[in-house]
Amino acid sequence: MHPFITFVGREIPVYGLMALLGALFAFASARVVLLMKGKTAPEVRRESEFPLAQLFAIAAALVGAVALGPIKNLFYLLIHPSIMSGYTFWEYLRTIFGEIIFFGGVIGGFAGMLIYRRIFAAKLRPMLDISAVGVSLGHAVGRVGCYFAGCCYGIEVHAENPLALVYPAPPLHYPASAPPGVPLLNIPLMESGFLLLLHGILVAVYLRTRRRGLTAGLYLLLYALWRFVIEFYRGDTLRGEYFGLSTSQYISLAAAAVGLWLIFGRESRRTRLPHSKHHAA
Repeated sequence: MHPFITFVGREIPVYGLMALLGALFAFASARVVLLMKGKTAPEVRRESEFPLAQLFAIAAALVGAVALGPIKNLFYLLIHPSIMSGYTFWEYLRTIFGEIIFFGGVIGGFAGMLIYRRIFAAKLRPMLDISAVGVSLGHAVGRVGCYFAGCCYGIEVHAENPLALVYPAPPLHYPASAPPGVPLLNIPLMESGFLLLLHGILVAVYLRTRRRGLTAGLYLLLYALWRFVIEFYRGDTLRGEYFGLSTSQYISLAAAAVGLWLIFGRESRRTRLPHSKHHAA
């Protein structure tokens, strides 16, 4: 598991490539599934609407994923200043700003959808549904990048554990802080596997239902439940723990609440969208 590949004489971080591939897979899978749904399902006002909406969401998601890290880290270090005693100025900056947080991307992407809805008067729930399909696959690919980066790793486990992951010692340099030579729970690939399974579930639900908000609600609820539990087995530092729960667990609780609202909210109970006149005939 080398963290870099050589291309045209230069080393390129694998985790960066996986993040790019994740975004491409998210866009492509959502587009394919939307076409599989068929033109008779009015999930968007016109066929060309969704790609533009997704570009809004992706741009806002990138901002959110980058911005949430410094906010979380600065708040946590203000409460626990001793954690970084002895750090140099540059080490301090790398710790504060050197993190990309998935939940920040979710929050930013949702904000991007709201902006798109405001500008173009589009319906929000259908956009969230198809976005959930794409994001689940893109996130699965992105978590493979965490595996190569040495971040988001799990707690120390026995070396005989089939889910154990051991990062090699230098000279290989991993961008993140996974301790070398220590058997760690392989959280990145565990989560990637869960997200692939979730993606399959969401595709099946999206293709079989006309309930607006159901697919997005299931994504938020099921991923939030998974993330809440798996956080107890994370071993990386700066988790932002407050009252026994991490920052991501508090966000998971909020995401689960939004998911339940999307599933059981009044609009989602309108089980069928109106058919076109041609289709009704």
